[in-house]
Amino acid sequence: MEMGTRTQSALLFVLGIVIGAILTGAFYQHAVQVRSSVSTDVNAAAQTQQTVAFEPMRTVSRTVPVVAVDPTETAGVMGNLTVRLIPGSENVLVDTSPFTEPDLQESANIALLAAKNEVPGYLPTSDFILAYDMSEADVVGGGSAGAATAVAMVAALENKTIRPGVAMTGTIDENGTIGQIGGVVEKAKAAAAAGYKLFLVPMGQAQAVTYTQTIRQGTRRHGTFRYIREVPQTVSLQDIVNQTGMKVKEVGTLSDAEKEMLE
Repeated sequence: MEMGTRTQSALLFVLGIVIGAILTGAFYQHAVQVRSSVSTDVNAAAQTQQTVAFEPMRTVSRTVPVVAVDPTETAGVMGNLTVRLIPGSENVLVDTSPFTEPDLQESANIALLAAKNEVPGYLPTSDFILAYDMSEADVVGGGSAGAATAVAMVAALENKTIRPGVAMTGTIDENGTIGQIGGVVEKAKAAAAAGYKLFLVPMGQAQAVTYTQTIRQGTRRHGTFRYIREVPQTVSLQDIVNQTGMKVKEVGTLSDAEKEMLE
């Protein structure tokens, strides 16, 4: 009876070892499968993330000519403005090279307000990146590119083409009214020299006032005298640029400018 009990205990012990080994092997195999599955899922997720991260960003860009006056206010300077749309939420982002003054940044924001009113069914799903290419300027400012900025924004939003050979100057308000600017004579000369065929100016500025300096000298009992006067003179921009073949036309609203600049 004692030997039988020992034999029985030994058999139970061996059986326990065998069952434990079987269970351990099954657990290990399951763990390997789970780890392999998790690894596959992680790799798939990483590949998905990588694909999303490197997916090309959908962009639309339009470039318009802009004209400014140099710091000495004696000559016009031609350049370009590129408006680029990227997915976003209606932010206006201005490139910092060249540096831009606060009044130009404010003008860009007003241009967007005007452009939004011109585009039927406008949705705030894009950010607007503005980059100025003014090779002769380290700093750009003023609001005289506001109307051209609004035209470029409309062109980008509506996927329209900007007609070559047309340049313009003028401020803009949120209702789309184009306002007057300074240095219109210098700007017209710069556009004509650059080969543009049509130059758009604000209403009332196809005629400009220029000043001619006159000097009168004489003598009196106590010595000589010299009078210097600035004599105003009204001139026609068209007369100034006639020999270049460029035409000058006044526009009063953003809609008027679009008709001349967009195809």
